Amino acid sequence: IRQTRYLPKHVREIVARRDKNTCQYCGRPYLYGKARTLDHVVPFSVDTGNYLSTNYVVACASCNSRRNKRPIQVYVKARLVELDREREALLRIASRFPDK
Repeated sequence: IRQTRYLPKHVREIVARRDKNTCQYCGRPYLYGKARTLDHVVPFSVDTGNYLSTNYVVACASCNSRRNKRPIQVYVKARLVELDREREALLRIASRFPDK
């Protein structure tokens, strides 16, 4: 039996409406014409039969690709480290240009 990743349209619509068409990882809203994907919270490679809407979130293509197949907890920890580094870099740059 071949497993498929096809998700019925009504499930995709439920997830999009629930998540307000906004990437659940970075908060960017989905704009018509931009890439929007649905990400498996429990990766398809772990649970091939979980097609419940609760196992999906709206994710922009960038975040979905960045997460890949990592468990959600691993992804969130890694992403928080990345954001801390970005914040520190921005603060360093800002400190070189004091307010006038």
